Amino acid sequence: MLKGVLEPGKKYSELTSKCSSRIQDPTHDTRGDQECTNSPDSVTISITEYVQDNLPRVIRVCGVLDTHSSCLIHDFAYNTCYNPPQTGPGQPFSKIQADSNLRNGIRATCSAMFSTDPECLHECNSVADMFYSGVSLVNTFYEIDQIGACLCCNAIE
Repeated sequence: MLKGVLEPGKKYSELTSKCSSRIQDPTHDTRGDQECTNSPDSVTISITEYVQDNLPRVIRVCGVLDTHSSCLIHDFAYNTCYNPPQTGPGQPFSKIQADSNLRNGIRATCSAMFSTDPECLHECNSVADMFYSGVSLVNTFYEIDQIGACLCCNAIE
């Protein structure tokens, strides 16, 4: 095992280019920071309309969406070493899979909360899509977490 190939401060591209095979570092905490990196634990879902001067006015509050559990699962996926040849159930997720699972998890919560209210369900799913956009457009957190999570088994010189 060649842990020295990736020292702190190295780039993600070095992980993917120099390590043909990676495994989870047993000393790395797969729970991440448990804070879901700058995202709210809950979001109030409401129906709004825009009135004079384009100011929003809440028509009704649908409920409070708990995003924390989906977020923790997302953090776990980012902090679990992803080795591309791994596939199938129980295997670590790529960034794309982890980000999609975040959106799908929040959407599942939306469906459970608002199955009989299409208007609130639509607003809630929009929040899930915003969470997805926020994580899918930025690679930095995934790359940093992967550098910490992975050990290199065989370096490519």
